[in-house]
Amino acid sequence: ANNMGLVHEVAPPMQLERTAEKTIEAFLRSGPDAVAQTKAKILELAEASIDEATAEDLARLHSEKRQSAEASEGLAAFIEKRNPSWFKE
Repeated sequence: ANNMGLVHEVAPPMQLERTAEKTIEAFLRSGPDAVAQTKAKILELAEASIDEATAEDLARLHSEKRQSAEASEGLAAFIEKRNPSWFKE
């Protein structure tokens, strides 16, 4: 599955829980609006072909998210080596 690109990571059984925790934490640190919109777009396009209009729409959405307040907060948190405002430990 890993060689075919179906998964991002393969973990030995003894490390599975820790690997899953790292993945979950990465999602929790990500901007909640960006994650929700990405999930919705993936579900929308799951069975669609990507034509030029769709590619342009994806590029536009990506550009908008990169310029959002959420993206600014995420970048500021990274630079300042702190958690973003939406991440609660």
